[in-house]
Amino acid sequence: MKIHSGEKPHQCSICGKAFLRPYDLKRHLVTHKGEGTSSDPDSPGDPDQGLKPYFCSQCGKRFTAASSLKTHTMTHSGKKPHQCSVCGKCFLRYQDLKRHQVIHKGKTDPHT
Repeated sequence: MKIHSGEKPHQCSICGKAFLRPYDLKRHLVTHKGEGTSSDPDSPGDPDQGLKPYFCSQCGKRFTAASSLKTHTMTHSGKKPHQCSVCGKCFLRYQDLKRHQVIHKGKTDPHT
């Protein structure tokens, strides 16, 4: 119901921007990094800081491996570097392309 009413009850205490979900507010707070917010993802109280040292500067999501961060970063740019040679559909991750290509096995016309 909140979506349809336009209600956004979660407000940023720094800039006043409002959000529908608390998760969206938490992600937004990352943009204020270094402005004195207690939601700073590099603060000592962040439980993921040691376990997930790789941090997306755009949304705040953390990763255990640099390669995972690199792949995740492409979600923000819209890049999909892995293209199916049969139908041309593009994928962010190589594994997703390989899983997709199974649908083409045994077909003679790639557009069916």
